[in-house]
Amino acid sequence: MFIGFKITFIFANTRFKILKTKTMLRKFSLLTAFLLTVLYVQAQGFKFGVHVDPLVSFMASNDKKVVPKGAQMGFGLGVEMEYYFSDGENYAFTFGGNFSLGKGGKLSYINSGVLLPNSTLFESSYFRTDSAGLSVSAPSGDDLKLVAGTTVRYNVNYLEIPFGLKLRTNELGQSYLRAFFHIPMVTIGIPVSARGTVNAPEQTTDTSFEYYTKEPVKGENIYKDINFLQLSLGTGAGVEWSPNDDGGLRLVGGLYYNYGFIDMVKKNTTESVRTGFHNIGLRIGIIF
Repeated sequence: MFIGFKITFIFANTRFKILKTKTMLRKFSLLTAFLLTVLYVQAQGFKFGVHVDPLVSFMASNDKKVVPKGAQMGFGLGVEMEYYFSDGENYAFTFGGNFSLGKGGKLSYINSGVLLPNSTLFESSYFRTDSAGLSVSAPSGDDLKLVAGTTVRYNVNYLEIPFGLKLRTNELGQSYLRAFFHIPMVTIGIPVSARGTVNAPEQTTDTSFEYYTKEPVKGENIYKDINFLQLSLGTGAGVEWSPNDDGGLRLVGGLYYNYGFIDMVKKNTTESVRTGFHNIGLRIGIIF
């Protein structure tokens, strides 16, 4: 029995090592493919860059009954290709890919209604007061009608494809410094996940079977109430500095703004309101 256990252990340990080796080889292959892609695009006259974007976003509304209630912090990570079509490298087409975390904002709904009709919420966190003044938990189902004054914080993660036109000045003196303007810049965004925080102020009377929360309910999965596509238009400006010489490795710093003009949130039972969002980001990157 001991020998059999030992053989089983050796077999499992060997299998684990093989799987670990395969995982390492897979990661190495992906890294090699990435580096080869970078070398290839540079050989074809493209410039390749990576960047991080600390950002602030807040939501907008075209209805006084749905009120924006503040901004939230987010973060972006992306890659970008530049193709210059002028001898002095003053003009370029750009395109790339971003992963943005935490876009959205907070909205307060003046009227009551089913604010998240497509999402399955934590029903046990929502209550109403019955005729005897006792709290009654919300029933199962997705038609949870929340009291007037409820606020929802939308936190959405996007996979994005940006493309645009980049304009660069000539070198400023002998500083190896250039200013740039990214205008226009169009971004196609696809939501990959979305979480919400719901805070419905406590209701003391029960006249319409509307539900409230005793404290904010965090971590609600609201992905089904976010539109499947976002399209934003924006611009950016900043500086590029080459630490060695003009035309080599470049360090980039800039400020970007874009506005999502497709509704972020699907329609609910309160108002037919537009819910776009504004986004301001600080870009820090390297171009090879």
